[in-house]
Amino acid sequence: MPSSQKFFPQIELCADPIFVIGSDRSGTTILVRSLSQHSVLWSSAETDYLFHLFGEGRASKAYRWAIKRPSGNWLKKENVSKPEFLEALGIGINCLFTSRSRGKRWMDHTPGYTMMVDILADMFPGAYFLHMLRDGRRVVHSMINIMNTFKPDARQRMIDEGYVPGYVDFGTACRRWSLFVEKALDFELSHPDRVKTIRNEEITEDPERSFREIFDFIKVPYEKEPDEFFRHNRISSSFAKPSADPSVREKLDPWQDWDAEQKRTFVELAGPTLVRSGFAQEEDLVLSDYEQLVLRVKEVASATLPENARFAVVNNGDLQLLKVGSRRGRSLPQNQEGEYSGGDPADTEEAQASVQLAKTQGTDYILFPSTAYWWFEHYPGFKQYLESRYSRLEIPSEDCIIFDLGNSSPHTRVDVPVANG
Repeated sequence: MPSSQKFFPQIELCADPIFVIGSDRSGTTILVRSLSQHSVLWSSAETDYLFHLFGEGRASKAYRWAIKRPSGNWLKKENVSKPEFLEALGIGINCLFTSRSRGKRWMDHTPGYTMMVDILADMFPGAYFLHMLRDGRRVVHSMINIMNTFKPDARQRMIDEGYVPGYVDFGTACRRWSLFVEKALDFELSHPDRVKTIRNEEITEDPERSFREIFDFIKVPYEKEPDEFFRHNRISSSFAKPSADPSVREKLDPWQDWDAEQKRTFVELAGPTLVRSGFAQEEDLVLSDYEQLVLRVKEVASATLPENARFAVVNNGDLQLLKVGSRRGRSLPQNQEGEYSGGDPADTEEAQASVQLAKTQGTDYILFPSTAYWWFEHYPGFKQYLESRYSRLEIPSEDCIIFDLGNSSPHTRVDVPVANG
C-alpha cells in the first residue's frame, strides 16, 4: 500500500536547532549568514509564520481552551500535558525545516520570534538561542533610516501590510527595541544554559574571539569561514556615511546627531533598557542644560502660538527650535531670501532692521529664548523698540520671550528677567 505520508515518508528531526533572536536591525541577518558558512550549519530566509501560528499566546490558549471543555476532550482524556502538546507542535515544524536543511543543523533568524521565545523553548526543547544585542541608539537610527531606501509606494505598502511595525516613527522604534531586548534578556536569565547574548559591537571588534565563543556554546568545532565572512560583509547598512571598513560604520554615534526632543523620547522609552544592557550609565543619558531649555521653550511655544503661526527664532541658526509641532519657523536674522544670515546684527539699527525684514517676509511672531536675551543689553534701545511697537505675549515662563508682530497694541505682560551676558 502507498504511504499515507505524501511529503514525509521518513521523519527526520534536528535535535538541537538554533534560533537567532533580537530586535530588528540588530545584526541577526549578518550573524546567521556568517554562521551558515560553517560546514554543519544551515539557514534560509526568515520564516515569520511561526509567530502567526503560535505567537501572542495562541498555542497556549488553544491548549487551555481544549482542556477546559465541559464535556471533556482528547487532550485531557489522554493526559497530554502542555509541554508535551507544545513539543508535539514543534516536531512537525522541525520535520519541515529538517527536510530542507540537507542533513545540516538548521537555524532561523526571524526577529519577531523574540516575542514568543518562551513558546519556542517548549516547542523545541533541544534548541539553542543566540541573542544579537546592539546599542539601541544605533538600532533606532537604523530603523528610521532604512525606510529611506525604499520608494514611497513600496514604503507605504510595507507599512500597510504590517511588515515594518518598528520603522514608522521614532517613538515606536524606541519602544520596539526596548521591548525586544527586555524580552530576550529576561529569557536568558531564566534559561542561561540555552541562551547566549552576542553584542554586535563586540563581534564587530573581534569576530574570531566572538565566533569561537559562539561555537563553544552551540557545541560545534571552530571553523574560520564564518568570522571571515562577517569581517567582509554587512547587510543593509543604513548609516549615511559609508566606509570601506564595515567596522567604522558601527562606531558612528547617532546620539550626537539627535535633537533634544529625540533624545528625550529615547531616554523615556528606552533609556532603562540601554542601561540594563550595559551600553550606558544613567548619567550618560542626562540632557544638557541647553537641550533641556530647548524642550521647555518648545513646550511654551506649542501652548502659545497658533497652529498656523509663522515665527522666527533668535538662535544662531540652530534648527532644534524651528519645529514646534506642525509649525515651522526660521532663524533670525534672515537674509532677503528668508534664510539665516549667518551672523548677529552689527548694531541696534541692524537688529531693528532684521525684525522689520522678518515681518515683511510674513513672520507673525519672534521668539527669544533666554540664550538670546543678550540682544536686549547688547543693542541699546532694542528692547524698548520692540515693546513700543509690538505686543509681548504673556507666558508663564522665564525661558523665552515672544513678540506678536501682527499686534501693535501691547498686552498687559509679566516682566521676564533678562539674563546677564
